[in-house]
Amino acid sequence: MKLVLLHALPFDGRMWADQRDLLPGSTIAPDLYGLGESIEEWAPAIVDRTDGEELIVVGASMGGSCALEVAALAPDRVAAVVLAGAKAGHRPEPEFRNEVVRGVRAFHNRRDLSEFARVWAKPLVVISGDQNRPERAAQLARDARDGEFHCVPDCGHYVNLEQPSHFDAIVRSVIERVTA
Repeated sequence: MKLVLLHALPFDGRMWADQRDLLPGSTIAPDLYGLGESIEEWAPAIVDRTDGEELIVVGASMGGSCALEVAALAPDRVAAVVLAGAKAGHRPEPEFRNEVVRGVRAFHNRRDLSEFARVWAKPLVVISGDQNRPERAAQLARDARDGEFHCVPDCGHYVNLEQPSHFDAIVRSVIERVTA
């Protein structure tokens, strides 16, 4: 089993420094921007780096979109998806998209995976800070076949950075659930 931690914009893999020991020796936190120009390019690069292992894919914000893309690409290998401050839907904002760096462009050009999230039969754990419009995240979990929602108090968009112990406890419970 490998734990894959996918970072938010504008961060890189270092945003997960406090979570690297959640699954000791079996955790990766790649820097997404170097994997291609789009989330659709990042997903196969991540799958290629995991040597055929079963995965728990955790994504924060933009990384959550990539986590769903990884699950859609390799559903037989993904045991669970954990989304923090992420959504499956897509709302293009072309005037903004054209003025920003590759990471934002990849996020805004991603495909809509709402239907995939609805039919995903394995655990889909959605985490949101209570200050980050949690109603959308809660709906994503409710719509999923095996959805689970966690609203973290006193927290905004970057749950693992703002409330690391709460975030870590949720991810540990997912690890225990899928490795039991």
